[in-house]
Amino acid sequence: MNSFSFLEKLLFYCGVTGVLAIPLSLSISQSLLYISSFSLILLLVLYKKIQIYNKPQFLKSVFPIVLLFIIFLISLIYHKDFKNIYKTEIKDLFLIFPFFWSYYYFSNTIYKEKLQKVLFTLFIIYLIIGIVALFIPFRLSNLLYHFRYGFFFTGEKRFQHLSFSLDFLPFHWNLEGISYPPGIYMPVGFSGTHLSFGGQIAIISIFFLYIFLFSFYDFFITRNSSKKNSFIIRLFLLLISLTILFFGQARSAILGFSVAAFFLILSYFLVLDKKINKFKLIFKGMIFLILIFAVLLIIIFQNENLQHIFFYLIGLEKKHTDYQRMVVWYLSFELFLKNFLLGVGPGNFEHQAFLEILQVLKTKPQLWYEMYQTEIMHAHNDFLHLLAISGILGGIFLLLFFYLQLKNLFIFYQKYSLQIFERNADLTLIFLILPLFLLFAGIFQCYFLEDRTMMLFWFLYGSALSKI
Repeated sequence: MNSFSFLEKLLFYCGVTGVLAIPLSLSISQSLLYISSFSLILLLVLYKKIQIYNKPQFLKSVFPIVLLFIIFLISLIYHKDFKNIYKTEIKDLFLIFPFFWSYYYFSNTIYKEKLQKVLFTLFIIYLIIGIVALFIPFRLSNLLYHFRYGFFFTGEKRFQHLSFSLDFLPFHWNLEGISYPPGIYMPVGFSGTHLSFGGQIAIISIFFLYIFLFSFYDFFITRNSSKKNSFIIRLFLLLISLTILFFGQARSAILGFSVAAFFLILSYFLVLDKKINKFKLIFKGMIFLILIFAVLLIIIFQNENLQHIFFYLIGLEKKHTDYQRMVVWYLSFELFLKNFLLGVGPGNFEHQAFLEILQVLKTKPQLWYEMYQTEIMHAHNDFLHLLAISGILGGIFLLLFFYLQLKNLFIFYQKYSLQIFERNADLTLIFLILPLFLLFAGIFQCYFLEDRTMMLFWFLYGSALSKI
């Protein structure tokens, strides 16, 4: 084995460890993936093999991020604010580096099969974490703290939110001498927030829907009874991921998943065998979905807590704080208008939004409670956040990113759509749909710069883009 092959393999296993750590530890996964990605690029430069990245699809993905990085730096220089540069949105742009690693190794037939196993293992880890988090009150990210100091409620280490209790079960949680009924909790996994974990679960749910459609074709359309077990297993995996997603209550992620799922299912019916009566199949499918939805509604309306979750997901709950998004969107747009060209600068959104609140309260003091209750850490909208921190150019570059990625998706469907549901199709091709998910998930939340979600996004998107 020559030195290049040895180092290539070493960086492969280093990166794989980082990938499998994404759902468990942000610091470990980032460290390993950054080290393996930077080192891989350096290795390819030294051995003059960097040309693997000289492809239109790859460059279209990297180019807008480079432009965003440049405008972020210019904005920082303009505002003369370098104190916390590593805590600003600049660090989030480095999340693209796993994309370099993924694109390279998925392009290499030597590592392709191993990486597909890694990918499936990663998704199973997510499901296990989600299932465990559904039924335990404490956050998995705080396990070490609780093992050291005890399992009890504390303002310093909050527990997961209880969705509803399961009082009928014959056991209770006994935490520090206090008895708590078992229940279903809003899962946050190791991510710390249900929005972050929900974004990741939404992404893997797209994959489980995709492989379920394979089995659906084999078992229901071609009537292949030998595929019954495969159909049941894949349906089971899909239902688990969707259950975790439902109780996670990350509405933005659910919106992104719903749009991507609709596009995927529509594409599925469009590329079916011409011998199949598609209209009859679609009609039966719609009846089946209506029946499933009706059964779910009956179950939901039998339980007050499930009703609350359902109404929350569709924005019809009686008590909510959705007005806060309108407030923070207003503040974001005001910051953009006052800093049209370069924004307020990366890392300055929260401080500048608070100053804007003070200005509003001078003329509308009756809004002090609503304003002070509003979370202003970010704009709760990817486009508005980029406009506020980097001005009109940052907003244009973000739109350019989505335009180029969605263009890649439609080019793929025009040229290779028949391959996506073939038996020998590469399963990673489905991740070309992820920019569509990210675009719609980013309407009500900032997912474009969310660490865990974007690390998973870039790893999976690199695997798909390497195939076209």
